[in-house]
Amino acid sequence: MTGQPDMASVLIQYNGNSISHEGLLKYLISYRKHAEYGEQIAERIFVDIMNRCSPERLGVTLRFARRGGIDINSHRTFEESLPAEVRVWRQ
Repeated sequence: MTGQPDMASVLIQYNGNSISHEGLLKYLISYRKHAEYGEQIAERIFVDIMNRCSPERLGVTLRFARRGGIDINSHRTFEESLPAEVRVWRQ
């Protein structure tokens, strides 16, 4: 939203029917020039996978590169557990 580039690592935790890895990668790459807040992107990816695949379990985590010393880690799941708070190499 600020016009500055954002880089994020995407973690998808999924149990259910098989997903095409090539199709999923193309879908995620389509967000490269997408202007929306990280929380909204995590929600959009979660809803799109839920509607398309009807998984038994799904969690979507976006770990954005630090900007101004602030971590932005968006997470969406229908379970109550949270992902481990581990920084990836870009952070």
